[in-house]
Amino acid sequence: MKHLLEEFKGLYEERLRRIDFDTKGSTQEEMLRMKLNVLQSYVNDLGDQNQVLIQTVEELEKEANQKVASLEVKLRTSDDVINGLAQQRKDLEERACALLSENEDLRSDVDSLKCLGWLDRHTHILDDSRKVHNTLSLCLLRTVLRDSLGFL
Repeated sequence: MKHLLEEFKGLYEERLRRIDFDTKGSTQEEMLRMKLNVLQSYVNDLGDQNQVLIQTVEELEKEANQKVASLEVKLRTSDDVINGLAQQRKDLEERACALLSENEDLRSDVDSLKCLGWLDRHTHILDDSRKVHNTLSLCLLRTVLRDSLGFL
């Protein structure tokens, strides 16, 4: 771009030099009028170039503003996703803690029942694997014990 502007300037400088050499028989007033016309043409062309530059800068500014607005929307969307995921993580951590606590309670209940001998009489336990083989779930077992025996 800079090369084109230099070339443009050089063309007008060349036109001014030609007036000095090509119009030797002309009067001083005619030569000045010709130089004035060349300079006015140069100023008009520079004005046109400035208008194009201003329009280009405005278009670039508009495009940059649109990109910034688009990036702001994407950033807000990303923030919302991140906040949602953080909340999900927090909820899952709380649920995991609750499940761990419930698991500990169930193990304690099983140990208590073992101590009472009740579990051994009503279920089949494989001592090496600690698996309960019966048709009742531990939750149902807890409910039955609570309702019938008054504990747990």
